[in-house]
Amino acid sequence: MTKTQVVYEFVGEYDTQNALLPVSLLENFQGNLEETITGIRSHDDFGPATYNRYQIKDVEIPEYFSFEEFKNNFNRINFVMTSHKGAANLDAEIIRWIVFEVCDDSFDYAESITKLLSSNLRSGFKKSLKDQVMQWLNTPEDDRSYSSPLSPNQWNTLVHGYNYKRY
Repeated sequence: MTKTQVVYEFVGEYDTQNALLPVSLLENFQGNLEETITGIRSHDDFGPATYNRYQIKDVEIPEYFSFEEFKNNFNRINFVMTSHKGAANLDAEIIRWIVFEVCDDSFDYAESITKLLSSNLRSGFKKSLKDQVMQWLNTPEDDRSYSSPLSPNQWNTLVHGYNYKRY
């Protein structure tokens, strides 16, 4: 992990920390850090609030993501890296696959596959799913027989559990 200072911009309600999006590395930032803007306080309080447009945060960016990738996929990367305590121990290629391919389908899928691949499993079924995913990931892309490591039913069982029924 590379620790760096990142400039974030508020793009929503003042009370919503999720309204912060990364804009630039601090050393490359060319705006006015003291700039203020006026907006509403929150979704249920339309009173005006004046606040700093930019905020500086210390961030650890994994080495296998460029800053541009981090900036453009901030929510995905943050979600995957915090969805399970063992996520940081996964290989770079696995994390990149989850962020850039699995997150396209669903954050639920990303959370489930991250948990599957970074946990010590007891269930024989989940161990077999993990082995199947790892075997698929270790196969060169040109030699893969399927576009996904799991069938739709296996994905549904992994994400929703054994009692999941499609209607």
